[in-house]
Amino acid sequence: MVRTHRPDILVLVETWVTYTRVFPFLQTLGFADGVFVDPIGFSGGIWVVWKPNIVQVQVLASSRQYIHMSIHSTADPVWYFTAIYGSPTRELREHLWNDLVALESSTHGPWLLAGDFNAIIDPSEREGRPTANTAVSKRFVEVINHCHLLDLGFSRSQFTFARGSVCKRLDRALCNAAWRNTFDEASVFHLPRTKATYPYGYLFSGHYAHELES
Repeated sequence: MVRTHRPDILVLVETWVTYTRVFPFLQTLGFADGVFVDPIGFSGGIWVVWKPNIVQVQVLASSRQYIHMSIHSTADPVWYFTAIYGSPTRELREHLWNDLVALESSTHGPWLLAGDFNAIIDPSEREGRPTANTAVSKRFVEVINHCHLLDLGFSRSQFTFARGSVCKRLDRALCNAAWRNTFDEASVFHLPRTKATYPYGYLFSGHYAHELES
């Protein structure tokens, strides 16, 4: 899929393996620079890799649940991107929500957030037997509203997670009005599942974000 869509920035979340084992291969694809938060056991993990001859990336902040950075290229103004992997534990996700509110107050310019938030914002974003983990996150909705974020929506498959009879849309791209106005043609595509074992990720190709599914 990387060779097909030829992204300038590749984001992988819930990676399962250490960054140092895979980065040499990513370098062969042109991603000469990167930053990572390794998983703890089989939980979490965020990688962001990019082509430094095309984009310049500066990491501004990070935690176990996000990497926040500025991005600059010759074709576009500086914008901000936060790669997300929200903890499956509600109590730990509260740290993420608080951090996003703090980032919003210090981010002055176009801002995009994308990844696995491990939360839904509407009952239509789930199917199957309801559980505590499929409940709408009121706190997530509050954070979206507080930070004045817009959902970029998606094309193709509705759900990004499936286990047994339960399907959910846990992955999404959010942005502020400045980012939407700057990249007014940006779109999100949910790519089809493959039989190969991939972590979940985003490929940024031009102004398009393609979601990968494992």
